[in-house]
Amino acid sequence: MKRSAEGQHRSSVTSAIMTQEKGCPRKTAPSNASLISRLAGLQQITSELIASFMTTSVDQLDSEIRISLRKIVRFLSLERAYIVQSSERLMRMVCTHLYETSDVNKAVNRNEITVPPWGVEKLKRGECVIFSHVADLPEAANEAGKYFRSVGTQSHLSLPLEIDGIVIGCLSLESTRAELSWPEGIVRVLKPIADVFALSLECKRIKLEVRERVRFETLISDISARFVAAEPADVDREIISALACIGEYFACDRCGIMSVRPDLVELKVIHYWFCEGVNALETGDLNLAPLFPWAYEMLVTRGQAIWVSRLEDLPPEAEKDRQSWVEQGVRSFLNIPLFSGAVVTKMFVIQNMHEEKFWEGYIQRLRLIGEIFNNALEQKKACSENREKQKEITERACFENLLADISARFVNLEPDDLDAQIEHSLEMIGKFFLGDRCGLLEAHTDELYARVTNAWYDEGFERIPGDLNIAPLFPWGYEELVKQGRILKVTNIRDLPREAMKDVETHQAMGVQSFINIPLHTANGRCSIFVINNIRIERPWPDEYVQRLRLIGEVFINALARKSADAELRRSLVTVRELKDKLQDEADFLRSEIRACHNREEIIGQSEALSRVLIQVEQVAPTDSTVLICGETGTGKELIARAIHDMSLHRDKTMVKINCASLPATLVESELFGRERGAYTGALTRQIGRFEMADGSTIFLDEIAELPLELQAKLLRVLQEGAFERLGSPKTIQVHARVIAATNRNLMEAVKTGKFRQDLFYRLNVFPITVPPLRERVEDIPMLVWAFVNEFCDKMGKQILRIEKRDMEALQRYAWPGNVRELRNIIEHAVIISSGPTLETKLPQDAERGISWAKTLQEVEYGHIMNVLRHTSGRIKGDAGAARILGMIPSTLTSRIKKLGIKLSNEKEKGEISS
Repeated sequence: MKRSAEGQHRSSVTSAIMTQEKGCPRKTAPSNASLISRLAGLQQITSELIASFMTTSVDQLDSEIRISLRKIVRFLSLERAYIVQSSERLMRMVCTHLYETSDVNKAVNRNEITVPPWGVEKLKRGECVIFSHVADLPEAANEAGKYFRSVGTQSHLSLPLEIDGIVIGCLSLESTRAELSWPEGIVRVLKPIADVFALSLECKRIKLEVRERVRFETLISDISARFVAAEPADVDREIISALACIGEYFACDRCGIMSVRPDLVELKVIHYWFCEGVNALETGDLNLAPLFPWAYEMLVTRGQAIWVSRLEDLPPEAEKDRQSWVEQGVRSFLNIPLFSGAVVTKMFVIQNMHEEKFWEGYIQRLRLIGEIFNNALEQKKACSENREKQKEITERACFENLLADISARFVNLEPDDLDAQIEHSLEMIGKFFLGDRCGLLEAHTDELYARVTNAWYDEGFERIPGDLNIAPLFPWGYEELVKQGRILKVTNIRDLPREAMKDVETHQAMGVQSFINIPLHTANGRCSIFVINNIRIERPWPDEYVQRLRLIGEVFINALARKSADAELRRSLVTVRELKDKLQDEADFLRSEIRACHNREEIIGQSEALSRVLIQVEQVAPTDSTVLICGETGTGKELIARAIHDMSLHRDKTMVKINCASLPATLVESELFGRERGAYTGALTRQIGRFEMADGSTIFLDEIAELPLELQAKLLRVLQEGAFERLGSPKTIQVHARVIAATNRNLMEAVKTGKFRQDLFYRLNVFPITVPPLRERVEDIPMLVWAFVNEFCDKMGKQILRIEKRDMEALQRYAWPGNVRELRNIIEHAVIISSGPTLETKLPQDAERGISWAKTLQEVEYGHIMNVLRHTSGRIKGDAGAARILGMIPSTLTSRIKKLGIKLSNEKEKGEISS
């Protein structure tokens, strides 16, 4: 229930006070005897005031306190009473409630009062500050005396306001016309009202804090909601709108967000809001870091928030910063650093221009809001980067599709259509790179000569005659391309060196701004050059495009070579015989090469894929780095491991091998690390582990993915520290063994599913080598076939001299799911059943019956998925589902099924299959 400001119950003493206020203003100050005589009335006044505060609401509290101060002043015939509350630091006190009689000098012109240290220390100890006359103050209170004299105080009494032993302020009473000795009874009676004031103010603070917290949570929710569904393009607008809400909420004059570049010592404003009548923050390219060196050090280098209620509170070392803030009209501010990881990348700034403000209670709130902004900006940045990456990926995919399309155009192309198809392909490439000219040049390596053989020109550009020798116009480029074989890619012709001045002049005359020239060496002292010119724009030439352009250039060169060869075929049938003899010579050469490859420890093949693996082997073999060999089953991972060992510094020692999948989980640990006698039941003797045996040599861990999870930690320790303990022994053993691991499984998938430790994977994956499957090195199959034929003929006492061309082509077309191991078994079977000098091969029935070389990739994919779905009765998910068998994510397989037109009667998980 609400009550009037004057209270519902007035005692006779209170009525006397009201009468005195209305008609009898005092002329004289009370004596000490007079004060003592009023003690009983003061007690009654105190009781009334205490009772009134029991039902006072938070909104009426300030008014009730001021009425109470007036009652006390009037009753005791004083001139002034006020309540001062302390901030976080007691050196600063804020006057929150004041009553002064009309005939006294005004003591407080502003709410903030600086209490001298003498008075603060007494209040901190819970003591009263009392003096009858200013002259009675001790020497330590000189500053206090000056203040009291300035406001005309004669006598003073301050009672501490305490809550649970903590001083939150004081109740002060003052006389300006008489010296009062402040009897102990008066002080004792006033103490309860001081306690009531303290309790009421604390209750008000708590309730207001709760209200403020609710308001702030509402603000946070509102700001957070702005960014939940905001598009990246709307983030900046939403941030500015949120800054306006923050400015109004915290009653500040301007606030904003700054970007930080620690590597450049750079500080720039990127978003801001300011209230009416306040200058905006300077944005654009202005770097504010030099203007605020101290603040930059505190915020960016140390990562600490800084806040200043008054610029006078800044330390001496911040003088440069203080001047800058003064020039900007700032009176108080709060700056909060915002982190991305451990680095400060942004800063949240809030400033007051018209008044000083206390920021202590706002720091955590504003830091939280700043993090919301920071996250929104980081997400916008990530989206932007994703868009750029997606754009780059899309462009690369388009380029790959372009190359595939161009390559497909030259398959089985008639010679008469070749030149037109090359020019059409040049047009496609030129338009893809926004070029204006694209062509092929033929150059001679033994003379300064080059001419255009095939070219495309965009509309409006003049063609270069095919018989014009352009080499003298580009002497430096001719030397670099034809003589040195270097690729020239230039974004701006001004980037060319001084010695290319003639080339620069020619390019400028032709209007070229950027270009790429790729040399393609051919036989007979000739060299072709693949050229793209940009005339209207400048553009960079990423490295990933260069090799692809070289590849497509070689497609053109090979096509032209085929055209020339076809012309030769048409002119003479003798060429057919020459080609036949040449093929026979090549076959003989291939046989000799097969025999020559045996010196590489049974690693047979000359394909580019295998050559890359062997280069990696040669690179890593001399080192002690850990090697992870990946590849399908039957590809020869152990042979690669043995080759690494044989070329290593430990070649004179035996390579120790262990197959992690061939032993029970209970025995793998003892096999790897050894055991002591009695380590477990059945351990009758001490056993040395494989790692001890491999000390100073190489240990090959085959099928590493099958290693039990509990042993992976122990293996990781061996890899990191070279230390382990035998089972049943506390003694640590140090070894130095080079580790080579192999697996036919995808370890990254095993890491994701928790079946393989991530830290062990990265420790093993120091130098990964992927052995290509046989289907990716088809050109090696003839060599492998003849090697296996010779091997089994020697064992069986047979002589195989020929392999039919169609049989060899069938072997090359087969997918070889078992890779080289399967090929070896097929050849062994063929040698057994062959009764004459010709090898009789027989591929698996499923392969011959199930594969149609006339089918498209989509048809093969459709058939394979249908077969798997029939096998699983339409089940997609689960351990026995089609997704698990096909090695696909269920959602990806479902999307692929819909794309291929396969229908399931129950879309959730399984059902009948139709198409």
